[in-house]
Amino acid sequence: MTATEDLKTEHTADRSKLVWVAIATGLALWFAVIFTLASRGAFQVPLGTPPLPTMLAVALPVAGFLGFYVTSTGVRDFVDRIDLRLLTVIHAWRTVGFSFIVLHLMGALPGLFAWPAGLGDISIAVTAPYIAWRLGAKPEFAASRRFAAWHAVGILDFVVAVGTGVLSSGGFAAIYQPAVTMAPTTVMPLILIPGFFVPLFTITHLAAILKSRRLARDTA
Repeated sequence: MTATEDLKTEHTADRSKLVWVAIATGLALWFAVIFTLASRGAFQVPLGTPPLPTMLAVALPVAGFLGFYVTSTGVRDFVDRIDLRLLTVIHAWRTVGFSFIVLHLMGALPGLFAWPAGLGDISIAVTAPYIAWRLGAKPEFAASRRFAAWHAVGILDFVVAVGTGVLSSGGFAAIYQPAVTMAPTTVMPLILIPGFFVPLFTITHLAAILKSRRLARDTA
């Protein structure tokens, strides 16, 4: 390896470190903002009012990621460098969905939300390690439709959870009036799930799908 190649390798490594530091800083600030707003009751709305603050907290980060991905070469390059196994196995955390079912059985959350959201999250959580293992055992699996489909199902689970959660909020009484509303998810600590973790992990699903489709095109 020549001196020029060494310098180029060092520059790439330094740039990668800076990107990771910037992302970690951004995530910390994002979490801090949601935590502060939640502590001040910013996500609580009057009964009969749609949960607009929570909806915005879910949608804006995802829209922002897609916007940056489309317009920034740096973001696309970064997504291409992320380990797909990491983007997959981190979804094992979604066993937390079991708590939705428990809270429903305790009378704290509506069943319309708890059952599909809980069972959907559990399904993704228990299959995530297997999908990550497949990637390690068979790298070409990353470019397969089945791999992209698994991540798409993970996004669909979030869409269903958010949709049923919004419908069960009590803000659309003309359509559906639940006996129990989603009020517990507008305060700490549950607000961190729709306010931070759902958009964050939706972004990881999207990043995995985008990288998978690029790999599929490159190997076609």
